[in-house]
Amino acid sequence: MTGIKRMTLYRPKDSNYYWVNLAHPITNKRIRKSTKTTSKKDALLFEADLINKLATNKDYLINKNQNKTFTDLKNQWIKEKSHKKSIDWDITKLNQLEEHFADYSIQQITQHEIKEYLDNIAEKLTGASANRYRALILAALNKASKEWGWIDKTPYIPRYQEPKLRIRYLTKEEANRLLDELPNHLRLMAIFSLQTGLRQSNVKNLKNPQINWDNKTIVFHPNEVKSGKYLNIPLSDVAYQLLISLKA
Repeated sequence: MTGIKRMTLYRPKDSNYYWVNLAHPITNKRIRKSTKTTSKKDALLFEADLINKLATNKDYLINKNQNKTFTDLKNQWIKEKSHKKSIDWDITKLNQLEEHFADYSIQQITQHEIKEYLDNIAEKLTGASANRYRALILAALNKASKEWGWIDKTPYIPRYQEPKLRIRYLTKEEANRLLDELPNHLRLMAIFSLQTGLRQSNVKNLKNPQINWDNKTIVFHPNEVKSGKYLNIPLSDVAYQLLISLKA
């Protein structure tokens, strides 16, 4: 194992796994790889195996990923993120990005290239739109850097300015006018939404097991709401009585 220094394992703040950090014996480039394990014992075995492969095969990890393309990046992201609720949105945006970056290798997708593309989106659409594309491509490149070992680091792209949105609430008079115009089955849903702040989809799909009658609350599990977090909604007297009337 001459020429290869064993490095202390480390655990990045944004990862549960141990990583190894060592220099390639030929190129002297830093090799940072996830061990894909939370066990230090297994991580040490991974490190020893990596050092052995580098010592016995000098071509190991040299130029292995230099021909990876944006299409490879897109496909790998979709494969690993297929469980995401927003995967269809990701696919749509990645396909649009691919139209521009199709002929680029991962190494050629630099800060300049990404910013030039995003500047065009911000100019034609909005800074908010550019930020959504920015978040997606940087997340994919971050994976390529920190987990897949395709690139050394993720380019830095500053966020685009977004106008501060003014939140507008319905006045009592506006709410009453709205309710007066709705048929009864939609009126009850609208009343419940106004009382709880719930989205229409959550109201329509509300089931009895989600209702805690004793505590006068509604509990949504992470897979039932857009935020992906537990949501506990207190019921006003109006909302609670409405549910009681429907239960009867």
